[in-house]
Parts: sequence; C-alpha cells; structure tokens
Amino acid sequence: MCQPIWAQFGLPTDTVLCPGEDHYISSGFKSISSSTVVSLGDDQFSGIIQIGFPFEFYGTTYNELVISSNNYVTFNTTVAGGGSPWMIAANIPNATNAQPNSIMCPWQDVNPGVGGTVEYGTSGNAPNRIFTISFCEVPMFNCTGDLFTDQILLYEGSHRIETHIRDKPLCVVWNGGAAIHGLQNANGTAADVVPGRNFTDPVWTTSNEGYAFIPNGMNGYSIQPVSYNPSVFNGVNWYDSSGNLFSTGDSLFVNLPQGIVETFTVRSSICGGAIISDTITVYIPDLESAEIQPSCENDPNGIVFIDLFDQNPYRYNCFLVDLNDSIIWASSVQRFQDTAYGIPPGKYAVVVTDTNSCLQIDTVVVGNLGNVIAAAMPVTDIYYDTVTVFQEFFDNSTGAIQHFWTSNGQTSIDINPIFIYDTCGIYPVTLEVFNSNGCSDSIAFDYEVLCFVEIPIIPIDSIEFIVPNVFTPNGDGLNEFFNVSYEGMPDVSKFEGKIFNRFGQLIYSWTDWATKESGWNGTMNGNKVADGTYFYIITAVSSQGENFNRQGSLSLFKGGTN
Repeated sequence: MCQPIWAQFGLPTDTVLCPGEDHYISSGFKSISSSTVVSLGDDQFSGIIQIGFPFEFYGTTYNELVISSNNYVTFNTTVAGGGSPWMIAANIPNATNAQPNSIMCPWQDVNPGVGGTVEYGTSGNAPNRIFTISFCEVPMFNCTGDLFTDQILLYEGSHRIETHIRDKPLCVVWNGGAAIHGLQNANGTAADVVPGRNFTDPVWTTSNEGYAFIPNGMNGYSIQPVSYNPSVFNGVNWYDSSGNLFSTGDSLFVNLPQGIVETFTVRSSICGGAIISDTITVYIPDLESAEIQPSCENDPNGIVFIDLFDQNPYRYNCFLVDLNDSIIWASSVQRFQDTAYGIPPGKYAVVVTDTNSCLQIDTVVVGNLGNVIAAAMPVTDIYYDTVTVFQEFFDNSTGAIQHFWTSNGQTSIDINPIFIYDTCGIYPVTLEVFNSNGCSDSIAFDYEVLCFVEIPIIPIDSIEFIVPNVFTPNGDGLNEFFNVSYEGMPDVSKFEGKIFNRFGQLIYSWTDWATKESGWNGTMNGNKVADGTYFYIITAVSSQGENFNRQGSLSLFKGGTN
C-alpha cells in the first residue's frame, strides 16, 4: 500500500495514489474529539488537571498542571484554585513577580470571567498524543471589546511545546500593554523567551502565528517559528469537488477507479466558528499503451506510445519487459507520456513505477513486418578481355522483392547485375534489399579485379617448366590434376605452387612438383569448386640459386561430368 498522504493546514499537497489499492488520507489536523471546558473568573488558577501522559519540562517530569486565567499554565500544582497574579513588572527569569515553572503564551491580563471559552483536550494516539489548552475569544482586561485567542500544545514523547496565537490585540491602557511570551523554570533562574517579547521590550501584537519550544538537551529550549496550525475541537469533514459531504473524521478512505482526478477539501471550525481547510487533488492514473508502428525482424523499428493519464502532473519511470523478463527499453527521464522507439516485434509488458512505488502493468504487442537478409557474391563465370572486365553478381538475399546495387559509379535494380571494370583494383559493392513491408537490409563488400601479367619462362639449367592453362577434373581419368610438367630433369632445390580464387583467397598449395597427383584436384577443403577462372603462382629455386617465377590464370571445366 502507498504511504498515507498528509494534507497539512496551509500546505496543500497533490498526489498520485496507486490504482487498485485502499488509501487513507490523513487531514493533518490535530482533531480533539472530546474536550473539557474550564470555568475561570478573573485572575484565578484552575484546579489540578491531568495531562494524560508524562511530560518533561526543564528536566523534570510532570503528569499534572494548572491553568491560569491570565493565559499561562504552571506545573506548580500548589497554586491550584488560588489567585493568579496579573501585574507584570519585570523580565523573566525572576522568582518573585512571575510564576515559576510556567509556560506563558503570552502571560497578560485577560478576563475569561466576562466572556470567551477556556478548554482542554487530547488529540492523537499514544505514544504521539498532543495535549491542547485553548483560550477562545477571551476579552482583554479593561479592553473587553478586544478578544484574545490562542492555544498551548504539549507533545508526548518529544516534550515539544507549541504556541499558536490567532489574535493578540493590544490594550495599552492597562498594565502598559505588557505581555511576556516564553518559558520559565521551576525556581525562576532560567527562561527561554521569544525574541522581543519580554517585559522591557516594546509592546507587541500579532495574529496567525506559531512558535515551537524544542528541548535542546541542556535544560533549555530552542525557539523556532512554525506555521499557524491549531488543534480543532469541532470535528473534521471531507467534501468532494462538487461540494458534497464525502466523509467525516480525521482520515479519508479512498478507493477510486483508474483514470480519476478528484479534489477533496478537508474542513473544520475553530474558536468563534472560524473555518480552517485544506485541499488535496488525488490522481488515480490510468495506464494505456499502444503500438504506433510494427517492426521489422532484422532491423527493429517498432514504436510504442505510453500514456499515464494526461491530467496527471506527476512523473513516472517506464519500462518495456520482454517474455524473458529482460528490460529492452527504459524511459530516459521521468514523465507522464513517453514513446519507445526501435522495439523488435513481440509481446511486451509495459511496467510503470512512480515516486510512491506504485506499480502498473499493461501489455502491448508489436506486430511483425517480416524479415529480409541481404546476401551477395560475384558469379563464378566472368567475362573479360584485355581492357574491360564484365563481372556478374548474384543476389542470394532472403525475403527480398526489391534490389538496389551500386559499384564503380554504376547502379542497378536487377536481381543479378553485371558491372563493368576497366582497370585493376579493389571496388566497393553495396546491395540494399527490401521486403514487401518495406523492411530493409544491406551488405557491402570489396570486389578485386586482378591483373595478371604473363611472365616469360625462365630456364633453369636449360630446363623449362610447362604450366597448363586449363584442366578438367571430371573423373574421366584425363587431365585430373593441375601441376607443372617438364622436359628432362630440372635442377630444382625448392618449389611451391599456389592456387587462388577470384577474390584472392588461397584455396590450395603444394610443394611436390615431380608428382603430378600432388597438384590441385579442383577442390577446396575437400569440396569441389565451381567451374571458372582461377589464378596460380609458381615459384622455384635451383641449386645454384636461380629463381623461377610464373603467375597466370587457368580455367577449370568439369563439363557435364561430376
């Protein structure tokens, strides 16, 4: 389940909730379901009040307190039911004029005996309860038309103290408008005061403010301003975007269908009927994905569009996962719409996660446009003369219906084109093929036009090698091997013969010139080669160190016999 969403007063928060899950949205209000009203006259202490949990103040733990009608509380329960001093005559800390062991929020002369409400209550659950003392629209003494409203909050566990003042008017005609906002320890020797709010500071007024007094571990407090966020004593209501009452209570249960955007307003009233509210917009995303373009097998170019409800301002991480649970695509940045390119054909899970760890899964199928594989080679038979070479190339691609050839500045759309080469050298050849759905593949290779120069026979001791230019290894017992022949007995100490195909690939070599069967039998790696033109290089060295070199072409022709 996703984490609860806190809609704190004064801090609206929009969020995304996981679809298909139950969610509880807390109002963030400190809602008090049951409170106790304290009847106080002018300048009077209440009876002893139970806090409900242990609370530490300046290093001492207390379970009880007493409320002063002049807007402070003290942990000195010996004053319960007695009179509460109103005259402020000195700064705190002091043990004579100011009540020791007190929280002053602020201490000033107010008179609940003529109006307003003083009450207390507890919100939350152990071990995180909050005890709240509320002064609601209590008249200032001698300025009874000016009403004062504030709260003192004691936090269980952390022993934090907060004061939230909604209205603090100024009555300068009484006691000079004096007011002290701070804390004082049990013997009046230490105090922590909001800056500018001790007795000798200039008189002050404020509204809608909060301060926190946080224990600093050194028997003192750090003072920090906080947002005005009082406890509520009158229940919590939830309204939908149409203004209809949707639910009541501190938490809202939400289970909405996918693709819904709903704005909820949480509302309560505080002292004097003032309304506090907060608004939260809830998005339940609706994942949709669709194939935009199918894909070729050999060159993946499928496109998948992913949409997570276009009204959603939040961002997500998206993934495509194949049937082997491998991620084949992931979004590069968080967004609420994305497009995946270069996707192979197949079935995929569209997986989406957000910052709340919500997980959504959809399925998309990318169609298959088929396969095409380019393959080509020169045809063995070549037609050439002393000036120009005519080379035919063979297209043995798979699945192709269109063919685009280029070489030596020439182009062709024939399946098996013939290109013309007028000089020796290496020429790039490219072939691009397409299938019926437009899928393509290409291949590129170099074709070498070999120029062979006939070298005159060089005699060795007046003995000549005779090199044939054709042989027919067809199994008829005649002319089955290509090897040199000779007259007499040449003086040869070293011999090597090599056979090459038209691509310059060595396919056979031998060193025994005297045995005809040692020559080439028309095979390569034990397999018969095709009829056509091949090339040889013959080298030999005599016992006197004379060199014999010959190179040229030969024709292999088997005819109709295998």
